[in-house]
Amino acid sequence: MSSKRQDNQVQPGRCPIDPETGLPDCPPPTEIDCVKVKKVFNECFQNRDVEIKIPFEAPTLEIITGDAQDAECVSAEATIIDCSVLENDRVRVTFRLEVTARVPLDEGGFEESSGTKIVSKLLFLSGVSEEGLDIECQVFPECLFCFISERDELGNVTEVTCFVSTCILLKSVLIVQLLIPTYGFCQPRQCSAITPGCPLFPPQCR
Repeated sequence: MSSKRQDNQVQPGRCPIDPETGLPDCPPPTEIDCVKVKKVFNECFQNRDVEIKIPFEAPTLEIITGDAQDAECVSAEATIIDCSVLENDRVRVTFRLEVTARVPLDEGGFEESSGTKIVSKLLFLSGVSEEGLDIECQVFPECLFCFISERDELGNVTEVTCFVSTCILLKSVLIVQLLIPTYGFCQPRQCSAITPGCPLFPPQCR
């Protein structure tokens, strides 16, 4: 007969291995709970590169005359405007992409400017048109590179072009009720104290 776990206090983590059978061996649950969760029925993602042009106003005191490639992407943020399910399992995702770039000034420092672009994509997600399902959309932008694309007659930068990779994530979801075997509520363990005193590194004591 396999040896059973005698410890009545169940902790999060993997079940202990029975030394005789070599299989996980957890104690029986104390109850079965009905919980509401968000179930993902289907999901997909697609990467798209977006080109965005950012206008720069020529500075009045300091001139930007650096190399043609002296442009840097500072940040890229995406905000969902609309996420709509169309017929035949099609999804239209519209989002606002805001990108900030900078170029170095001849006298030191940087000149920054931001540009926005409305992007709309039509994607396919199998089964998303089924009745009762909801759609969730997320966009994760990542700067690829920027370059100076226009200058005025004095050599000042008037436009920077950036390329941003956007990962569009779609999920069809529904709130469902599940029966879950449980052992009661989670009770955290007591934290162990670090002795003696507070270490200087890391973190530095204040």
